Amino acid sequence: MRLRWTAAGMLEAQKGFQRLRAYRQLPQLKVKLEEHTQKTLAEMSLQKQSEAA
Repeated sequence: MRLRWTAAGMLEAQKGFQRLRAYRQLPQLKVKLEEHTQKTLAEMSLQKQSEAA
């Protein structure tokens, strides 16, 4: 019975899902986000070092 209600809930929720169109570009996005994060962290580290000096 639980499985039936779970399936019914998933089918109802599916109506609100949107299809991801650019899923093939997700690996490129991940790489760019990681690069940006590393750059930002490096800049923040340099700022803290200059403030401490």
